[in-house]
Amino acid sequence: MPEPGPLGRNIARLRQERGWPQSELARRSGVSQGFVSRLESGDSMQTLVGVAAALARALGVTVDDLLREESRPTH
Repeated sequence: MPEPGPLGRNIARLRQERGWPQSELARRSGVSQGFVSRLESGDSMQTLVGVAAALARALGVTVDDLLREESRPTH
């Protein structure tokens, strides 16, 4: 079984600091509870990184470009 990396450990820590079960984080974030569990355990990290890299390559951008919040003009 893979060891969780920083992302999984940080997600678990931050979720627990808020007193939320995985299901609450899933509800608030719009992802499945199973995916939250897999991220926290390290099972999905390789897939997540691989998919993000493949999408970025196909779009001709970096993974950072995909993750960066776009600044939106305020009115």
